[in-house]
Amino acid sequence: MPTVTELWTQWQAFLTANLPETAARLRPPAPAQALAELEAQRGIELPADVRELYGLHDGELDEEDSLVDGAFFGLYFLPLDRMSVTGGTEEMPDSTSYPPGAVRAYDTHRRWFPLGHDGGGNFIGFDLDPAENGTVGQIINFGRDETDKFVMAPSLREFLALVLGEIGRGNYRLDPDENGRPRFVLGSYYLTDTLRGLLVKA
Repeated sequence: MPTVTELWTQWQAFLTANLPETAARLRPPAPAQALAELEAQRGIELPADVRELYGLHDGELDEEDSLVDGAFFGLYFLPLDRMSVTGGTEEMPDSTSYPPGAVRAYDTHRRWFPLGHDGGGNFIGFDLDPAENGTVGQIINFGRDETDKFVMAPSLREFLALVLGEIGRGNYRLDPDENGRPRFVLGSYYLTDTLRGLLVKA
């Protein structure tokens, strides 16, 4: 499988060719010191593939200033200093997990770290405290509207490969927004819903 750097380079080339305004919003690499400080402050060890991604770009410019799609496959790509979710660990009894027992039944969790968000309180991120059938570093959905959690991939690297594989098969659209600017749409739906349809078995 290609490295995170190789995979992200493919995505950046796609952005540059199709969504140049979005590509221009990517920030410079996160310094190694910033990554180490984040780990020390949170008492965590970042997965190697997450460190590799942030060694390429420390997220993107603030979404409040943007009129275009986010750089994380249409979601806003969070800089290190925003890699957190307000709140603590809140149990969510109605929450489900796919595969069963892979994601804990919480609304938010101190050891879930967002990589991309939709601006409405929903996130895609990595999980450092999986349930008994999960994997440390797995990529999951969570947030205000994400009652049904599922594992998108066992790691960030595999997540990038999955999404780029769908793009390579032509399973995407570039739809104009209300101002005529192109928006990236994976499949027919919001990114999380499309991946749920691909991965979650009835």
